[in-house]
Amino acid sequence: MSYWEIFWAYIDTLYAHGIKGYGLFSVYHILWLFFLLALTVVYTFIYLRGGNKRRDDLRKILALFLIFFEIFKICVMALTGAPLAENLPLEVCSFAEYVILINAIWPQSRIFNQLLVLEFLPAAVIALLVPTSAGYPALNFYAIHQMLMHGAIVTYIVARYAAGEIKPRYIGIWQTAIALICVIIPIYLIDITFDKGFMFLRYHYDNPVLKMLWNVSGGTGGMPYIIALTVFVIIMIHFCFLVYVIIDKISKRKTGSAGKNKSEGIR
Repeated sequence: MSYWEIFWAYIDTLYAHGIKGYGLFSVYHILWLFFLLALTVVYTFIYLRGGNKRRDDLRKILALFLIFFEIFKICVMALTGAPLAENLPLEVCSFAEYVILINAIWPQSRIFNQLLVLEFLPAAVIALLVPTSAGYPALNFYAIHQMLMHGAIVTYIVARYAAGEIKPRYIGIWQTAIALICVIIPIYLIDITFDKGFMFLRYHYDNPVLKMLWNVSGGTGGMPYIIALTVFVIIMIHFCFLVYVIIDKISKRKTGSAGKNKSEGIR
């Protein structure tokens, strides 16, 4: 295959030609993480320094990028004969794109704020640390799409959180859990009706954590597995909330210390 063909090729075609992916925590993966971290830092710095108009523009630009990039991916799959039905935007981070678009249009609304910081941000971070695109070569459209998409989700939420526009609350854990259940039900119905595997609701796909939940819940899938998966997610959301609490306490301590030093300096 030529480099151009490899760039647009879907995973099945690459495997058929014996072309390997960049691999987890390889040099390419680590370079991707540093690159996305740099983008997040720069975007957040510009966001924090901006007024209302600049922040509004930055939010909408990133939200539109996510939506149009997803549409572009669907077009690429349709034009190249990739299995589109297996890759519809019905995963957790796909819903993050929709919520971010709504949030960017109505930034004052707090309806989805807890979902952003307690569900979508952790999910996107995990997707970057253990990307399924690791099976693709580094210079492949699907690898680039997955990393940029999840990186943009992280960047948007981190910037709003750093600006104090989104504040995690404990009640948000249960709001997020309810929202997750409301999403799981229709997606699971789609999975069993059309024999699909969106949101990993029917099988563990050899993911170590999902495989553990699969075995603990009886090893047969179905509702026991979904209940175990839901409970695990709620536990992880609690852990994420604890991280936010620690960050908040450290931030307040630094702010208090700076204010005290400033006051002593005036005296």
